[in-house]
Amino acid sequence: MKEDKTLRRQQKIEMIRKEFEKSELNPFNQVNAKYNATKDEVREIKEGVREEIEGRLAEESNDT
Repeated sequence: MKEDKTLRRQQKIEMIRKEFEKSELNPFNQVNAKYNATKDEVREIKEGVREEIEGRLAEESNDT
């Protein structure tokens, strides 16, 4: 980002924010599970959340 001289500071900030919103490092993107959940249980929860999101996005793309 620092090397790109064509973007203004605010544009760089917005791009970084958008990337962070999609990142797995963002706490809002993390899956909630019990503290003693096994890896298999966490994987199942993640798959369920992914399927839910994919279904919702598929519906939205079909609507347009």
